[in-house]
Amino acid sequence: MTEINLETKLARNDAILFSDVADGTTLMDIDSGEYFHYEAVGARIWDLIDGQRTVAEICTALQEEFEVDGATCQTDTLAFLSRLSELKHVGLSE
Repeated sequence: MTEINLETKLARNDAILFSDVADGTTLMDIDSGEYFHYEAVGARIWDLIDGQRTVAEICTALQEEFEVDGATCQTDTLAFLSRLSELKHVGLSE
């Protein structure tokens, strides 16, 4: 598993299809055939994963859009991104 910290830049896995829906974003893992659904915050994190932004920059954007303090945002975002990494939905940006 990839060690993710605030300076990490992540990119989406090209084998993950996704679509914005009314209440968030739905992902389909082509390899496993599994579907995943993320509501507002998770969907926004997915949107912000572009291979260019650091996790810290993602947290800054989230704090501007949602009512969340810095420490909570960092903890929750790192946990969410770690889970995406475990699922192989994201990887380190090259």
